[in-house]
Amino acid sequence: MKNVLRCVAFTVITAIIISYVLNVLSLKDTSGGETEYYSAYRQLYNTDKNMVDVVFLGTSHCYNAIYPAVLWNEYGIAAFDMSVSAQSKRSTYHSLKEVLKTQSPQVVFVEMYGLMNDEYHGEGNIYRNYVTMRSSKNLYDLLKEENEENKVAALTKWPIVHTRYRELSKYDFEKKPFDEFGRGAEMRMGDIGGFVNHDYATNKAVEEVSVTNKKWIDDLYALSKEKGFELVLFMAPYSVFEREKAISNGAYEYATSLGIRYIDMNCDEIFDEMGYDPATDMMNDFHHNDMYGAVKISNYFGRLIKDDYDVADHRGDESYWQWDKDYTQFVHMFNEYDLTKDLSDSEYLEYISKLDDTSIIISLDGNFENATGYMEYFGIGEDDYSEGGKWIYKNGKAEKIMSNTLGESHIVSLGKYDSVKLQCMDDTNMNIFYDLYPYVMTEDGLNVLVYDNFREKLISARAFW
Repeated sequence: MKNVLRCVAFTVITAIIISYVLNVLSLKDTSGGETEYYSAYRQLYNTDKNMVDVVFLGTSHCYNAIYPAVLWNEYGIAAFDMSVSAQSKRSTYHSLKEVLKTQSPQVVFVEMYGLMNDEYHGEGNIYRNYVTMRSSKNLYDLLKEENEENKVAALTKWPIVHTRYRELSKYDFEKKPFDEFGRGAEMRMGDIGGFVNHDYATNKAVEEVSVTNKKWIDDLYALSKEKGFELVLFMAPYSVFEREKAISNGAYEYATSLGIRYIDMNCDEIFDEMGYDPATDMMNDFHHNDMYGAVKISNYFGRLIKDDYDVADHRGDESYWQWDKDYTQFVHMFNEYDLTKDLSDSEYLEYISKLDDTSIIISLDGNFENATGYMEYFGIGEDDYSEGGKWIYKNGKAEKIMSNTLGESHIVSLGKYDSVKLQCMDDTNMNIFYDLYPYVMTEDGLNVLVYDNFREKLISARAFW
C-alpha cells in the first residue's frame, strides 16, 4: 500500500512540476509585433461567458485596425479581436469555434487578407496560431486540416520554438495583467507613411474565387447559420496589389451571391468617409495601421454596427469591467504614442504635466540656468530649486526627493519591479538610474523621465537645457 501511495504522490508531484514548467516555457504571444507580447487567446480565456457581442477575426491587419476600446468608449459595444499574426483561413475558422465555446456574438466580422495566402509565412506564426490555443478537439481538428506535422507538440504544449529559453521574461513566470482585461487589439507604434496605389485599389477585374477561398467562405457561412450570428466580411486598408484586388473582387462577388455582406475598405469612398489618409494613418510597412488610422477604422465600424445591428450598449454595467480597463489601457498607450511625436518643449511639458496615473521624475543639475523656466509646468517655485534638486511629480503635485547635496542618494520605487535611483555625485552622468541603467541625458539642465503607473513602464525621457 505504501508503494502505491508513493507512486501516486510521485506522479502527482511530477505532473505539477511539468505543468508549471510548460506554463513558463509555452509560447504566449499571438501578435509577433515589436511590442510587449500578449495573447489574444489568454485574454479570451479570461473573459466570462456570454459577454462578447461582436467578434473580429483575421491576421495582424485586423488587430492593428480594430480597437475594441474605441468601440466600447464611443458606442458601448462589447467587442473582441480574436485575431492572430498571419492567421490562416483554417485558423480563423477554428479560432471562431474557440470563441463560440464561451461567447454568443450577434455579429462576427472576418478580415479577409487570408484570401491572399494558403500557407504561413515564418515558423513563429505557425506556433502563434497553434500553441497558444488550448488543447482540445478543436485544436486537433485545426492541426489535422493544416496537415501540421507537430501535432503532439502543439497539443501537449511542449516548447517547440527553439529560442524560447532565451526569450523568457518576467511575464512568463506570472500572469501578465493585460491578459486579464485586454480585448485582443495591438496598439502599434512606429513610423507612418503608407501608400495605397489608386489604380490597384480601383481595379475592377475579378479573379474567380479559388477552391480554398470558396471553402473558407462556405464554412464561415455555414457556422453563422448554425450558431445564429450575422457574418460580415471585410478588407482593412493596406497597400493592395493589382491581383490582390482582383482576388478580393472575386470573393466579394461570391460572398454577396450567398447574401453575405462584404466591405472592401480600400476605396476612395470609404477613405473619404473615414477621413483616412494612408500617408498619416498607415505604417510605412504598407500593411498595418497607425494608431490614429485604427481609431478612424474602429469608429467606422462603430457607426456601422450601431446603425445596422441591434447591439446593446453595456456602458455602466460593472460586469463589463474588462472593457472599462481596456479603455484605460488604450488611453495610456495613446499617451505614450503622442509623446513620440515632434512636440516642442512647451507642448511636451504641458502634455506630461496633465497626465493621470503617471510618475514624473524631475532632475535639475549642473548649470541649469537656461532650464529654470520649465519648472513652472510642475508648480515648482524659484525658492525650491536655487541649488537644483530632484522631484517626483504626481497628480499635479511635486514632492522634492533630494537637494543636490554631494553624496546624497535616494531610491524611489515605481512599479512592482521598477525603481529610480537618484543621487548627487561628482560624475553627474551617474546621477539617475532607472532599473540600474544610467539615464542622464544632460549634465547641465533638466532631465525628465515619465513613468506610466498603470502599465508599469517608462514611456518617455527628455532633456531640457
